[in-house]
Amino acid sequence: MCVPDVVDGNQLVISCELDFLNGAKSFEDFPRNATKTLSLRCLSHKHETIFSDDMFEGFKTLRDLKISNCHGTELPANTFRGLLKLEYLYLSELSLDKSATTKPLIISSQLFHPIKSLQKLTLTNSAIRDFPDGLFCPLTDLKGLDFY
Repeated sequence: MCVPDVVDGNQLVISCELDFLNGAKSFEDFPRNATKTLSLRCLSHKHETIFSDDMFEGFKTLRDLKISNCHGTELPANTFRGLLKLEYLYLSELSLDKSATTKPLIISSQLFHPIKSLQKLTLTNSAIRDFPDGLFCPLTDLKGLDFY
């Protein structure tokens, strides 16, 4: 279920609690061109979230994106393509399981290429074991990086 929390001018601040994310299909009925902030929290541990290329296509005015508790295995290269104005990205608890035997979350070395305007990036509790070479290179405007 998603609800608009605030209307800031003509821009929406939307918070969602969903069972899981299924690529771009998760946003078919969203007001993409009028959303400033999008917070996504998954509720189900039984379903794997599918992060896909162009998942956030059409969210041209999105500045803040928060994704938490959405368990998947991979963040493909073009997951964030089209988010030209994205300034803040918060990713938390994206792995399937936090145990020592967890399959690591695989992230593409090209993941941040589409979001060059990013200023703050937070990655927490997501079983990322390897950061690919060059992952952060496109983030020339980055002012804050938090990961643990």
